[in-house]
Amino acid sequence: MNRPKLSYTLRIIASLFLGLLVHQVYAQNKRIDSIRSVLDTVSTPRLHVNALNDLSTAYNFINADSSEYFVDKGLALAKEINYERGLAITYNQKGVVQYIRGNLRNGIIWLDSSLIYRKKIGDVTGELLVMNNKAVFYQNLAEYEKSKDMLFAALEVAKENDIKGRQAEINNNIAIYYSRINRFDSALYFNQRSLEINREINNKSEMSLVENNIGTIYFRRSQHQKALRHFKASYQLALSSGNARTRSMSSENIAIVYSTIGLHEKAIEWYLKLLEENKTIDNQLSKVSLMSNLSAAYLDSEQYDKAYDYAFQAIELKESAEIKYNIAKSYYIAGQSSKKLGDVEKSINLLNKGLSVLQEDQLQTESIINNVLGTIYFEKMDFDQAEKLFRRNLEIQKIAVFPDVLTYAYGYLAKLTSARNDYRKAFEYQQFHDSFRDTLINKEKANAIIRSAIEFDTERKELELELSQERTALAEAQVHTLQANRRTLISSLIGIGFLFLIILIWRFQIAKSKRLALTKETERLSLISENERLKSQELKSELELKHKEVLSQALQLAQKNEAILDLKDKLIEEVQERPNDTLRRTIQSLDGKVNLDKDWKAFRSSFEGVYESFFGSLKADFGELTPHELKLCALLKLDLSIKEMSNVLGISQEGVKKARYRIRKKLRLTDSPEKISSFLMKY
Repeated sequence: MNRPKLSYTLRIIASLFLGLLVHQVYAQNKRIDSIRSVLDTVSTPRLHVNALNDLSTAYNFINADSSEYFVDKGLALAKEINYERGLAITYNQKGVVQYIRGNLRNGIIWLDSSLIYRKKIGDVTGELLVMNNKAVFYQNLAEYEKSKDMLFAALEVAKENDIKGRQAEINNNIAIYYSRINRFDSALYFNQRSLEINREINNKSEMSLVENNIGTIYFRRSQHQKALRHFKASYQLALSSGNARTRSMSSENIAIVYSTIGLHEKAIEWYLKLLEENKTIDNQLSKVSLMSNLSAAYLDSEQYDKAYDYAFQAIELKESAEIKYNIAKSYYIAGQSSKKLGDVEKSINLLNKGLSVLQEDQLQTESIINNVLGTIYFEKMDFDQAEKLFRRNLEIQKIAVFPDVLTYAYGYLAKLTSARNDYRKAFEYQQFHDSFRDTLINKEKANAIIRSAIEFDTERKELELELSQERTALAEAQVHTLQANRRTLISSLIGIGFLFLIILIWRFQIAKSKRLALTKETERLSLISENERLKSQELKSELELKHKEVLSQALQLAQKNEAILDLKDKLIEEVQERPNDTLRRTIQSLDGKVNLDKDWKAFRSSFEGVYESFFGSLKADFGELTPHELKLCALLKLDLSIKEMSNVLGISQEGVKKARYRIRKKLRLTDSPEKISSFLMKY
């Protein structure tokens, strides 16, 4: 049974919210040096306050201590000279610093003070900035209604005053509000409005953030290729506009997409590169998101020691900064890693800690933790505690359905009720498990297609680069030949005295060109041969993979029929001891479940996908073979055991042996030592 995976939607939203604050500068050293030089030359106290605030802003997301130091100096000076505009600006910046440190409640208090002064001096643009920032704080505190009311009020003010930049920012944050409550069409509408306004005012920096947010919506809709396109568009816009913060965020989200579709090593490579880049940035929220996502990627790639280490680093960062959002996920990753590393008691403690710090909207995280804890209790034979956790997950599914969680829970409930000899209930749970498992298989197939498309695109770009290099080499060779001919012509004009020498040089150049051409032709033929070999190897690997898939399908069918027959035998024993009409009808219904025609059709379709002409060729050579014997021939070709073939066909093992002997006679192999399976490999 596969391990349940934590939702990547949770991870990518956490990254997204770090980019919501507007009117902040992801500063570089040149800007800081420039402001410092201005600070040393300003002549009035008011200009000094403004310069201190600008310097504090420049340190945002680089060094929170420096940022707070300069804003405190500016605030003290503004109070001393009663500079109301300076107070409005520094109160807002003070709130932003608290946001960066993760102290959101304190940040709101500072923003409220800024809002009072903005209204007092009639600074509408500044008022909108503060309202927008307050809405962002509320979203990070999961107080969504307060955030929505604040955003729509701010949007009306921005429209009344025709302030385009603020309209774009507020539309973007309204889109994020709708995304958080799963109203994705509304979210896309407001994202598009923000994108249109930013294009109108040519604000590429904000456009990069909006593209990232659109990518997030498509990601949550499981449209991963679209999500990847928008994240890459965000990355390019951030590069061209110098928006290092959004570039960092879109890079992380690109890594998340790769991790989601199973390209874990590529995702980890992106995360580690980003982690190295962010070492100089004093932003707790960003570090928490990155550590959390990196630990999850290591967990998915089964590198449990690294997953545990990074999960605990994320927990320590969250607890030190009082960041409650998604801390349960880090406890889950640490607990699951401990279980895989063999420390079951530590795993139980960590998982229970995760349950104790859950927030109301983290139903999927809760259900995943319940599944892992339930598995541990099941293995410890504590069936009552395990059943309690799995049944809690069934209650959660009434609010939100997670197929991977349900598949896992129903599978263990089937095992649990079977262990209690409640076979009817076990059969019912197993049917639910099979139904949701099919959904997961389809989802994995979709991800496999996306992986193939992405890998193909990468290979195509590599081939284009190789072709470009070959063309460059050819052009250089042509230039070289032209220069050689020009030298020959010039040399011929020098005189008859050098004619013999010129002829020798010319012949040498011709021979060199021929050798070069011969070398290139040899390389070209070698490349063609290698390509043919690789294609042949790829086709062989593909055929082997399909053979394994067909064999796996046959074994699954055998296991299913075996389980049903075992259940049927137990029910027959029950009826013999206590006659019961209901149990007899159940036994009759189980007969219909074994070797269903639709099961055989599904298997035959997969089998013919690998061995297209098997049945036709075999029937043409041995027309006396019956349909039932053809079925058995297919299973013999897969080299299944007597027991496995018996379970697939729903007949006794003795019946399989007799049927196999009849087939051997019809194939005229009775006097031959050759095995039937070896003979059938020819078809």
